[in-house]
Amino acid sequence: MLKRICNFCRKNYVGVGKKFCSHKCYSIFSRSLIEEKSKNWKGNNIGYAALHIRIGKKLKKPKFCQKCHKNFPHDLANISGKYKKELFDWEWLCRKCHMKKDGRLEKIRKMNNHLILFNNKKLTISKWSKKLNINYGSLLTRINKLHWSTKKAFLQPIRNHKEYNKRK
Repeated sequence: MLKRICNFCRKNYVGVGKKFCSHKCYSIFSRSLIEEKSKNWKGNNIGYAALHIRIGKKLKKPKFCQKCHKNFPHDLANISGKYKKELFDWEWLCRKCHMKKDGRLEKIRKMNNHLILFNNKKLTISKWSKKLNINYGSLLTRINKLHWSTKKAFLQPIRNHKEYNKRK
């Protein structure tokens, strides 16, 4: 056994591979490293996902969507589109209200009404997805986000969603 010094209370203790003399010292020390005091704190230089996580921890999730007041909120949505760090610039929305607000729902509706020619047949994306037994969302992602040709989108098999990780 080695004699060590606790990283929090600075008392001598005997232990192997530990930095703290007790669980109490460890928990007090770890709670003191929240946000600005953490060595991993990036301040205002955080990314999209980290900002959502940070705001999600601070902004309490209500029981109902803040727009329709009917459904359970799943998404943390930015109000101004500027992704400010202030809590008043964020709201909890259900998926439908969030997609309406972002314009994604209208885009999907337009895309679904759009006829696509493939193998000398014109069908909507939803009908093609049923006919070819391809998930509707995967098909939309392949065409809209990955900008695949319809031939590649329809014929390429889905393999563990690796294609979605290779986005540019």
